[in-house]
Amino acid sequence: MGGVGIVLVFAALVGLWEDGLVAGPALLLIAYAAALAVAHQALDPAAPIFGAGLLALVDLGSWSLELRESREVPPLHHLRTLLAVVIGALAASAAVLAAGELGTGGGIALWLLGAAAAGGIFTILRPTSGGRTRNRRPER
Repeated sequence: MGGVGIVLVFAALVGLWEDGLVAGPALLLIAYAAALAVAHQALDPAAPIFGAGLLALVDLGSWSLELRESREVPPLHHLRTLLAVVIGALAASAAVLAAGELGTGGGIALWLLGAAAAGGIFTILRPTSGGRTRNRRPER
């Protein structure tokens, strides 16, 4: 399944199927979760790195697709933003992983940490319009 995910990402990057940039990382994530389930491993210390890597893969892949359509974004600005997001994702996921190792005795503090992490993920994944409006009718 992971191999198919890599092929789909490659297909998106060479311009054969842009949706491969969505389907490929999803298959990679499913393959990773299946590998953890087969190994009977509840927590993987490398999970934050894997998650940050997927985040960087999707962001850099979508950026390359944008560059192909000539919607130029200043490279330094984009890379700084990506670096900040990846470091934030690493820190948040490492904190959640560390809290998960506390066991079930974490109580409300552990629940609040998980809720904050989920909120952070939704904030990162929230689509931005970037000043563009889709399906806007031309003025006459």
